[in-house]
Amino acid sequence: MTLTPPLSKSDALRALVLADILGVPWGEALPSLELQRPLPRDVEILQAGLEALKRGTARIDCQDAAAPFRFLLTQAAVVPDRRVEFVGTPRLAERPHGPLLAALQTIPGVRITQGSGVWPLTVQSSPSFEVFQGIVRPLEFCVSGSESSQFASSLLLGMARLAARDVRASLQ
Repeated sequence: MTLTPPLSKSDALRALVLADILGVPWGEALPSLELQRPLPRDVEILQAGLEALKRGTARIDCQDAAAPFRFLLTQAAVVPDRRVEFVGTPRLAERPHGPLLAALQTIPGVRITQGSGVWPLTVQSSPSFEVFQGIVRPLEFCVSGSESSQFASSLLLGMARLAARDVRASLQ
């Protein structure tokens, strides 16, 4: 008898964001056995959101998926020249996001607005690549993990995208 535990959504979400940052195909970021069965809904939402972020303007429906919403918020903020509308369920709107939103609004050139109620929540990033160059060192974030450790993970993944972009730019 062989017992194979299911995919860890937490690990998979972070691996997919890192794969996107590094340009690694998603099929190489997840265990091959997992690709033979349906992926958890949160993983599918994150994949669709990362694809949508490749366009200048996007609307991402996160449904009730808090981790994909939090990770995609930061990615939208650090990719230059993006206008991304996020929507989700009323339950997602009730979950804690304030500390992450406050941290993201300290990034130069990033504007976050909310519709009446919560949805849509819009992230507008700076159109200038130069605003983001070298930004990794001067940015400091302070978020509490008491509501969610995903706030810190989201910001770290955002800084990973900025660092990867700086490395690519320095090699050219």
